Amino acid sequence: MNSNVVDPSDGRNGQHLGFHERHEARAVSVQGEEGEFWASVTPSDLLQNALRHWPSILLVTLFVASITVALLIVWPNRYGSDGMLYVRLGRAAVSVDPTAQNAGAGVSIQETRSAEIQSVAQMIASREIAERAVEQIGVETILQPRSWVDRLFDKVDALSSGTAPASESKLPLDEATAQLRREVAIKRVRKWLHIDVPKNGYAIAVSIIGPDPFLAQAITQSVMDHYKNFHVEAHRSDGSLEFFKQQVAESRDLATKTRETLQRARSDAGWTSIESAETTLRERIIALEVALDATEGEFAEARQRRDSLQTLLASTEEWIPTEVTRGMANAASDSMKTQLFDQQVDESEQLATLRPEHPRFRLLQEKMARSQNIVADEAKERELRREALNPLWQQLESELSLANAKADGLAKKSESLESRLAMAKESLLQLNQDAVDLARLKWEADIAEETLLEHSRSLEEARFVSELDRNNMSDVTVIQDASLNLKKVSPSRALLAIVGVMLGFALGLFQALLRHPIRSATHRSITSHPHNSVPPRPHSASELWHDSGDIRGETEPSDRSMAEPVPALPR
Repeated sequence: MNSNVVDPSDGRNGQHLGFHERHEARAVSVQGEEGEFWASVTPSDLLQNALRHWPSILLVTLFVASITVALLIVWPNRYGSDGMLYVRLGRAAVSVDPTAQNAGAGVSIQETRSAEIQSVAQMIASREIAERAVEQIGVETILQPRSWVDRLFDKVDALSSGTAPASESKLPLDEATAQLRREVAIKRVRKWLHIDVPKNGYAIAVSIIGPDPFLAQAITQSVMDHYKNFHVEAHRSDGSLEFFKQQVAESRDLATKTRETLQRARSDAGWTSIESAETTLRERIIALEVALDATEGEFAEARQRRDSLQTLLASTEEWIPTEVTRGMANAASDSMKTQLFDQQVDESEQLATLRPEHPRFRLLQEKMARSQNIVADEAKERELRREALNPLWQQLESELSLANAKADGLAKKSESLESRLAMAKESLLQLNQDAVDLARLKWEADIAEETLLEHSRSLEEARFVSELDRNNMSDVTVIQDASLNLKKVSPSRALLAIVGVMLGFALGLFQALLRHPIRSATHRSITSHPHNSVPPRPHSASELWHDSGDIRGETEPSDRSMAEPVPALPR
């Protein structure tokens, strides 16, 4: 054959030097041929390969299916229990905690119902609920092995787990062992617990899948019952009732003190009402100012009238003659003349006895001359007049007295009005100052009373919430108690058996493909008709042996005889 013909001109050295280059090029070509090979494989090729090697495939399928069925027969059953909780729109969702009402202004956050349902589901699946369920049911009841699988897992856990070293653990060995078993029970309950939350609903499904139907029912019911109390505890504000009691007592004392201070200040100031007192004072000031103006006008008029009456009274005679009698003898003049005559006679006798140069003589003459002059001055006749008070003067005097009295009264009235006006203005100033103090005290009293009302309202709300919490009034209601399902929920033996058979068949087919590679129709045609390909360059016997292994990827007994080295033929 042409493929076995060797060129004698090619020496051993040339064959050895080109071997590696040819081998690398052949590896690249083989990779490309493998990709083309698997792309050319058809389902009929797979079917033919399976039919050719059906005994091995059937054996593997029966072996895997037998193992699967055996495991399904001895595998323990699992039982389920389910219940349902309804989260209604209650006080925890629509009301504000009393401790958050007086916190001042804040950001308003509206919690959606979906977020609330998700939070409830997370709390149901929390460790706290699992711990409470374990405490109620018992660690030994939960960890009691009920099948060979549980006993096997217990032995594995006993071998793999251990307690803390004595130097690190502060608990005795018995307590540490009990704590470890408690942790295992809690993990097992959390593993068995399943929570189903609907997308747009308010009912939460709680289910437990465990080895015992009665245990599953007990755990499910315990989880739901404990969560009702836990939901109340989660929304409870501990210490709020005592806090608001203290706040109400302090607010009541403060409100009482501020109100007493306000009333005392009003009593000291003498005002019953600032508004009415201010109105009264303003009206009084206006009235006093009007009265003062009128009084000053009347006083000026009274003074003018008094001055006019004084002028008229000064120019009016007080007395006026009512009767005049003339030619009446003057008794005084006659008496004086008689006395003068007697005196002249006596003095004449004395002059007769005295010399003219005697001093006494001159004195007597002067005395006699003066007496004669006095007598001469007296009228011989006199006029008798009768006078009476002038009525006009009396009237003017009376009117002047009245004018003086009126002027004095108006002056006193003006002084009184001015004094009262000054006092009213001072009272108004004092009222303004007292109004500021009273307003401040009133504000403090109003704020204290408003604070007292708010704290009292919060206290009532806290007392109401505390009473609801004490009675375990929760927003979560158990609408379906834990069910007792004596029918297993797993494993599904029929379905798993079918899956085991399919898995065995797949493994049998896979081992057949590994042990006996597929030959596609294209590959078979090329192998059966080598003359259709381009004749290669003649190779040596060793190259032919290596090339045959690289191209085919395997060596069959029938082909090895063809791939053995053939001695070169002479030309």
